[in-house]
Amino acid sequence: MPAAIQYQPNAFDAHMNMGVMLSEQGKFVEATGWLDRAHQLQPDAPDIFLNLGMNLFRQGRTDEAINKYEQGVRLRPDFPQLHR
Repeated sequence: MPAAIQYQPNAFDAHMNMGVMLSEQGKFVEATGWLDRAHQLQPDAPDIFLNLGMNLFRQGRTDEAINKYEQGVRLRPDFPQLHR
């Protein structure tokens, strides 16, 4: 377990960053666990919905991914990463 999480088990950023890193490494199931925990810590954070959406999309779980993206956009319609 990373030190940041060991010492601050409720650190949203640490959980989200671990989830993103694992997803980028192709460890999607493990990443989902970290992202879900981040979501529990900050249920209204738009970033978590977008990161969960990306992770689910990479797993081929398109419908779930779209749902997460839509939730993130509702919370933050001006999210810069959506305007590429």
